[in-house]
Amino acid sequence: MTPDLSHRLGDALGQHTVTVDERETVSTATLTAETWDDLPGQVQALVVEIEDRPGWLEELPTTAALWVFHLPGKHDQSTHGKGGKGVKVPKAGKGLGKARNIGELNAAAAAEFRKITGRDVEVDMKGSDLKVAREHLEGVLEAQSKYPGVRVDRVVTYGPGGALPTSRFSRESFAESGYALTEPTIGFNAAYSSHPAIYRSDLEAGRRAGFEVFDNPRGVAIHEFGHQLETQTASASASRRVAVASARRAGEKPTAHIDSQISTYATTNDSELSAEAFADVMLNGGSASPTSQAIYDALDTRYNAYGLGE
Repeated sequence: MTPDLSHRLGDALGQHTVTVDERETVSTATLTAETWDDLPGQVQALVVEIEDRPGWLEELPTTAALWVFHLPGKHDQSTHGKGGKGVKVPKAGKGLGKARNIGELNAAAAAEFRKITGRDVEVDMKGSDLKVAREHLEGVLEAQSKYPGVRVDRVVTYGPGGALPTSRFSRESFAESGYALTEPTIGFNAAYSSHPAIYRSDLEAGRRAGFEVFDNPRGVAIHEFGHQLETQTASASASRRVAVASARRAGEKPTAHIDSQISTYATTNDSELSAEAFADVMLNGGSASPTSQAIYDALDTRYNAYGLGE
């Protein structure tokens, strides 16, 4: 895909309200398109119609879309969020390094979850590369150890060769967080986690372009845990209010402010704003943007207000 097409679609889908089906339609068309002219006429018409819509912040949506589209953003944030001190996160998942196969890794992670939460968590990373699966689990465990009151019942793979069928998730996503089979679930797409070189390359490219705040599997996992934190504390609107207030203080439009302060993906909707800000602070500490830190503080406050930290 040419940079021009990537940027145009990234702007359209990242800054305007779209449905999951619309994202799926555009995403599928881009698999065989290099330029705008390669897109089918009906897809071109859909993109133009999306571009005419108000930005998602102006419409103030409350329903989060799933992560079903991955495009590099339009600017370089390669120096943002590197190093620094900030949130102190308990070390978790270090015992996973002794696992010699996925079965041993599943058992070790389940034991770690039990130790942190006092509950049984289903862990099944079937179909994943062992090292990628370990990084995914370390990320979830790291966030879980910081927020043990957030309920996660299942951490699994899905898609080709995975533990759950793709029909319960989007085949285009790297990972998803929701309620598969009615239980709070974090799922990782085995179509990506089974091909570590391609997966890591895509993540690193997205981070360099400023599309997301993370560039490795651990970051993906922490982002997805952020969705569970946001959902279980009903914090999406609070995150939006913080971002809008920060933008006003800076004299900027909210979408542009979020894009520059956090990531392009954070401009998608309230839920992705929350998850990206959460991941920014968890991964980068004091080097995370002030807007991310303010949103993280709001999430943390809601977590304690809901009594989850007790």
